Amino acid sequence: MAHILTSRTIPVCAVAAGLALLSLVSVRVDGLFAQSPPEDSLYDRSEGEEFTPEEEEPADGGEFREEEPEEPLATGRNEEEEDIEQETAPVLPKDFSTSDSLHFPEHLPEKESDTPPVGTVPDGEPIEEPPPTMSSAPPTLPAVDTLPPHEQLAVHFVESGVEALSRDDFEQAQEHFERAVEAAPMQPFGYYFLGRLAFARGEHKTALVFLRKADALLVRGDQAWRGEAARLRGAVYEDMQDYRRAHAAYRQSLQLTPTNLRAASALARLAGEELNTSAAVPR
Repeated sequence: MAHILTSRTIPVCAVAAGLALLSLVSVRVDGLFAQSPPEDSLYDRSEGEEFTPEEEEPADGGEFREEEPEEPLATGRNEEEEDIEQETAPVLPKDFSTSDSLHFPEHLPEKESDTPPVGTVPDGEPIEEPPPTMSSAPPTLPAVDTLPPHEQLAVHFVESGVEALSRDDFEQAQEHFERAVEAAPMQPFGYYFLGRLAFARGEHKTALVFLRKADALLVRGDQAWRGEAARLRGAVYEDMQDYRRAHAAYRQSLQLTPTNLRAASALARLAGEELNTSAAVPR
């Protein structure tokens, strides 16, 4: 009887011990489930769905590491400092015209002055040129080395004739001038001096013929010689007492060469004679 009770008690005790152990284990498991799981950044609570990215295996078989986001570079200034700078920005005048004056107050535009700097001329005012110098000397002959050989020979004869004319050797001067015309018939200087020689002899009509020939051969750009030929024609007309043509010739000479002193003097002389003549005429 005792053996039977003992054999029945042992299983009951084992069952009770198993139930007690099971209760301890269930309490431990319930405590574990009661703890809140860690928040996953990839879990979208608004949708209620979990996004699981496909993890790529590293090519070299090593451990896969997630890329860390790059942090922005520090600029050394925070938002408050930038707001302060914007609020305290200076109000610049509207007449600044250069970029330097906008950022650097020391480069302010200078005050305009009514007095121009030394060596400058205000805008809109013409530069005063010195008045031309009047001259009574005849124009110079062209340089020999710039002429063809036959014209070089003609200039040589002209120079010899001028030298003879200065000595009042009219015969020798005429011979040189005629040889100059024969050497270069299209050169005007021989004709001009032949007209001058004829005027010195009192041959007015012959002088006008040679002077017109010289004026026709003179180059249009050679203003000095054309002005001198016109002046000499005016002298011939004045000596002939043809004052109207003399006045016109002198004016033409000054238009071509305003520095011709002899033409200006002759024109002033004719103006004075016309005033005296008009005053002497009885009314």
